[in-house]
Amino acid sequence: MTKAIEQIDKKKYRSNFTTPKGAARFPSLLEPDTAFDGNGEYHTGIVLDPSDPEVDKIVSKIHELTDEWYSAVYNALPKKDKGKAYKHVSIEDEYDENDEPTGNIIFKFRQKAVIKDKNGNEKDMMPPLFGLDKKTWEGGTVRGGATIKVAFQTWPYYVNATGMCGLKFRIRGIQIIENSGVTPDALGFDDETDGTEDYEEETPDTPNEEDEDVDF
Repeated sequence: MTKAIEQIDKKKYRSNFTTPKGAARFPSLLEPDTAFDGNGEYHTGIVLDPSDPEVDKIVSKIHELTDEWYSAVYNALPKKDKGKAYKHVSIEDEYDENDEPTGNIIFKFRQKAVIKDKNGNEKDMMPPLFGLDKKTWEGGTVRGGATIKVAFQTWPYYVNATGMCGLKFRIRGIQIIENSGVTPDALGFDDETDGTEDYEEETPDTPNEEDEDVDF
Protein backbone atom coordinates (compact mmCIF):
# COMPACT_ATOMS: atom_id res chain seq x y z
CA MET A 1 0.00 0.00 0.00
CA THR A 2 1.37 3.40 -0.96
CA LYS A 3 2.21 5.99 1.65
CA ALA A 4 -0.53 8.32 0.36
CA ILE A 5 -3.17 5.60 0.87
CA GLU A 6 -1.86 4.79 4.34
CA GLN A 7 -2.48 8.42 5.29
CA ILE A 8 -6.19 8.29 4.37
CA ASP A 9 -8.43 8.45 7.44
CA LYS A 10 -9.96 4.96 7.29
CA LYS A 11 -12.21 5.43 10.32
CA LYS A 12 -14.79 7.29 8.22
CA TYR A 13 -15.30 4.15 6.11
CA ARG A 14 -15.87 1.87 9.11
CA SER A 15 -19.55 1.52 9.83
CA ASN A 16 -21.48 -0.94 12.02
CA PHE A 17 -24.51 -2.88 10.80
CA THR A 18 -26.72 -5.75 11.94
CA THR A 19 -28.40 -7.82 9.26
CA PRO A 20 -31.99 -9.07 9.35
CA LYS A 21 -32.51 -12.83 9.75
CA GLY A 22 -31.14 -15.01 6.98
CA ALA A 23 -29.76 -18.47 6.24
CA ALA A 24 -26.14 -19.24 7.12
CA ARG A 25 -24.03 -20.36 4.16
CA PHE A 26 -20.85 -22.44 4.69
CA PRO A 27 -20.34 -21.27 8.29
CA SER A 28 -17.09 -21.93 10.15
CA LEU A 29 -17.61 -20.16 13.46
CA LEU A 30 -16.50 -22.43 16.31
CA GLU A 31 -13.34 -23.75 14.66
CA PRO A 32 -11.26 -21.69 12.20
CA ASP A 33 -11.03 -22.88 8.62
CA THR A 34 -7.38 -23.47 7.70
CA ALA A 35 -7.92 -24.38 4.03
CA PHE A 36 -6.41 -21.13 2.74
CA ASP A 37 -4.69 -19.73 5.83
CA GLY A 38 -2.39 -21.64 8.14
CA ASN A 39 -3.62 -19.66 11.13
CA GLY A 40 -7.22 -20.14 10.02
CA GLU A 41 -10.15 -17.82 9.62
CA TYR A 42 -13.73 -17.69 10.83
CA HIS A 43 -16.29 -17.10 8.13
CA THR A 44 -19.89 -17.40 7.05
CA GLY A 45 -22.23 -16.15 4.40
CA ILE A 46 -25.80 -15.08 5.02
CA VAL A 47 -28.52 -15.35 2.38
CA LEU A 48 -30.85 -12.34 2.33
CA ASP A 49 -33.75 -11.03 0.29
CA PRO A 50 -32.75 -7.74 -1.44
CA SER A 51 -36.41 -6.65 -1.59
CA ASP A 52 -36.46 -6.45 2.23
CA PRO A 53 -36.27 -2.70 3.06
CA GLU A 54 -33.76 -3.39 5.86
CA VAL A 55 -31.49 -5.27 3.48
CA ASP A 56 -31.84 -2.62 0.77
CA LYS A 57 -30.85 0.08 3.26
CA ILE A 58 -27.68 -1.78 4.28
CA VAL A 59 -26.73 -2.57 0.66
CA SER A 60 -27.20 1.06 -0.39
CA LYS A 61 -25.02 2.33 2.47
CA ILE A 62 -22.30 -0.23 1.74
CA HIS A 63 -22.17 0.79 -1.92
CA GLU A 64 -22.04 4.43 -0.87
CA LEU A 65 -19.11 3.78 1.50
CA THR A 66 -17.34 1.66 -1.13
CA ASP A 67 -17.66 4.40 -3.74
CA GLU A 68 -16.27 6.98 -1.30
CA TRP A 69 -13.37 4.75 -0.30
CA TYR A 70 -12.57 3.91 -3.93
CA SER A 71 -12.54 7.61 -4.85
CA ALA A 72 -10.18 8.39 -1.98
CA VAL A 73 -7.82 5.56 -2.97
CA TYR A 74 -7.98 6.40 -6.68
CA ASN A 75 -7.10 10.01 -6.03
CA ALA A 76 -4.17 8.97 -3.83
CA LEU A 77 -2.72 6.48 -6.32
CA PRO A 78 0.17 7.42 -8.61
CA LYS A 79 -0.85 7.76 -12.24
CA LYS A 80 0.77 4.45 -13.21
CA ASP A 81 -1.47 2.51 -10.82
CA LYS A 82 -4.82 4.20 -11.46
CA GLY A 83 -5.65 2.01 -14.46
CA LYS A 84 -5.68 -1.26 -12.50
CA ALA A 85 -7.75 -0.02 -9.53
CA TYR A 86 -11.24 -1.50 -9.27
CA LYS A 87 -14.05 -1.75 -6.72
CA HIS A 88 -15.03 -4.96 -4.99
CA VAL A 89 -18.05 -5.54 -2.74
CA SER A 90 -18.44 -8.72 -0.64
CA ILE A 91 -22.04 -9.22 -1.77
CA GLU A 92 -22.97 -11.59 -4.56
CA ASP A 93 -26.06 -13.10 -6.17
CA GLU A 94 -27.24 -16.52 -5.00
CA TYR A 95 -27.66 -19.30 -7.59
CA ASP A 96 -29.45 -22.62 -7.24
CA GLU A 97 -28.12 -26.08 -8.17
CA ASN A 98 -29.00 -25.38 -11.81
CA ASP A 99 -27.01 -22.12 -11.84
CA GLU A 100 -30.21 -20.14 -11.98
CA PRO A 101 -30.42 -16.93 -9.88
CA THR A 102 -32.70 -17.31 -6.88
CA GLY A 103 -33.29 -13.58 -6.50
CA ASN A 104 -31.48 -13.59 -3.15
CA ILE A 105 -28.07 -12.14 -2.35
CA ILE A 106 -25.24 -13.37 -0.14
CA PHE A 107 -23.21 -11.25 2.27
CA LYS A 108 -19.80 -12.82 2.90
CA PHE A 109 -18.05 -12.35 6.23
CA ARG A 110 -14.46 -13.29 7.08
CA GLN A 111 -12.36 -12.81 10.19
CA LYS A 112 -8.73 -13.88 10.73
CA ALA A 113 -8.58 -16.40 13.57
CA VAL A 114 -5.49 -14.78 15.09
CA ILE A 115 -4.08 -11.27 14.84
CA LYS A 116 -1.02 -9.67 16.39
CA ASP A 117 -0.99 -6.29 18.09
CA LYS A 118 1.79 -3.75 17.64
CA ASN A 119 3.77 -5.52 20.39
CA GLY A 120 3.56 -8.87 18.66
CA ASN A 121 1.05 -10.37 21.09
CA GLU A 122 -1.46 -12.77 19.53
CA LYS A 123 -5.20 -12.36 20.04
CA ASP A 124 -7.89 -14.97 19.36
CA MET A 125 -10.51 -13.39 17.10
CA MET A 126 -13.26 -16.01 17.43
CA PRO A 127 -16.51 -14.05 16.95
CA PRO A 128 -18.94 -13.95 19.90
CA LEU A 129 -21.97 -16.15 19.31
CA PHE A 130 -25.38 -15.71 20.96
CA GLY A 131 -28.48 -17.85 21.12
CA LEU A 132 -32.12 -16.92 20.68
CA ASP A 133 -32.24 -15.68 24.28
CA LYS A 134 -29.24 -13.42 23.58
CA LYS A 135 -27.03 -15.41 25.96
CA THR A 136 -23.72 -17.00 24.93
CA TRP A 137 -24.30 -19.76 22.38
CA GLU A 138 -23.75 -23.25 23.76
CA GLY A 139 -25.55 -25.24 21.09
CA GLY A 140 -22.50 -26.66 19.31
CA THR A 141 -21.60 -26.36 15.63
CA VAL A 142 -23.58 -23.81 13.63
CA ARG A 143 -24.84 -25.62 10.55
CA GLY A 144 -25.39 -24.41 7.03
CA GLY A 145 -28.97 -23.26 6.65
CA ALA A 146 -29.23 -22.12 10.27
CA THR A 147 -31.22 -18.92 10.76
CA ILE A 148 -28.83 -16.22 11.94
CA LYS A 149 -28.30 -12.48 12.24
CA VAL A 150 -24.84 -10.96 11.85
CA ALA A 151 -23.47 -7.81 13.45
CA PHE A 152 -20.52 -6.59 11.39
CA GLN A 153 -18.25 -3.67 10.62
CA THR A 154 -17.07 -2.52 7.21
CA TRP A 155 -13.28 -2.42 6.97
CA PRO A 156 -11.58 -0.65 4.04
CA TYR A 157 -8.72 -2.28 2.16
CA TYR A 158 -6.65 -1.90 -0.99
CA VAL A 159 -4.49 -4.64 -2.55
CA ASN A 160 -1.62 -2.97 -4.37
CA ALA A 161 -0.69 -6.09 -6.37
CA THR A 162 -4.11 -6.45 -8.00
CA GLY A 163 -5.71 -3.02 -7.59
CA MET A 164 -8.67 -4.50 -5.67
CA CYS A 165 -10.32 -1.85 -3.54
CA GLY A 166 -13.27 -2.42 -1.26
CA LEU A 167 -14.70 -3.07 2.17
CA LYS A 168 -14.30 -6.29 4.12
CA PHE A 169 -17.12 -7.34 6.42
CA ARG A 170 -15.59 -8.08 9.83
CA ILE A 171 -17.78 -10.10 12.19
CA ARG A 172 -18.66 -8.37 15.46
CA GLY A 173 -21.08 -11.05 16.65
CA ILE A 174 -23.63 -13.58 15.45
CA GLN A 175 -27.01 -14.56 16.85
CA ILE A 176 -28.15 -18.11 16.10
CA ILE A 177 -31.94 -18.03 15.99
CA GLU A 178 -32.61 -21.54 14.71
CA ASN A 179 -29.89 -24.12 14.07
CA SER A 180 -32.03 -26.42 11.95
CA GLY A 181 -29.53 -26.72 9.12
CA VAL A 182 -30.11 -29.14 6.27
CA THR A 183 -33.58 -30.70 5.95
CA PRO A 184 -34.43 -34.15 4.52
CA ASP A 185 -36.25 -32.47 1.63
CA ALA A 186 -33.15 -30.47 0.74
CA LEU A 187 -31.17 -33.73 0.58
CA GLY A 188 -33.72 -35.32 -1.73
CA PHE A 189 -35.00 -37.87 0.81
CA ASP A 190 -38.58 -39.12 0.55
CA ASP A 191 -40.95 -40.50 3.17
CA GLU A 192 -40.51 -44.24 2.67
CA THR A 193 -43.00 -45.35 5.34
CA ASP A 194 -46.33 -46.90 4.37
CA GLY A 195 -48.19 -44.59 6.72
CA THR A 196 -48.97 -47.30 9.28
CA GLU A 197 -46.12 -46.75 11.73
CA ASP A 198 -47.18 -45.59 15.15
CA TYR A 199 -44.59 -43.30 16.65
CA GLU A 200 -44.37 -40.15 18.72
CA GLU A 201 -42.26 -37.30 17.42
CA GLU A 202 -40.16 -35.58 20.06
CA THR A 203 -40.32 -31.82 20.20
CA PRO A 204 -36.88 -30.26 20.88
CA ASP A 205 -36.53 -27.74 23.66
CA THR A 206 -36.24 -24.14 22.50
CA PRO A 207 -34.53 -21.32 24.41
CA ASN A 208 -36.66 -18.73 26.12
CA GLU A 209 -36.57 -15.22 24.72
CA GLU A 210 -35.51 -12.68 27.31
CA ASP A 211 -35.16 -8.93 26.96
CA GLU A 212 -31.52 -8.23 27.72
CA ASP A 213 -29.44 -5.23 26.80
CA VAL A 214 -27.43 -6.53 23.81
CA ASP A 215 -27.01 -5.42 20.23
CA PHE A 216 -29.34 -7.99 18.69
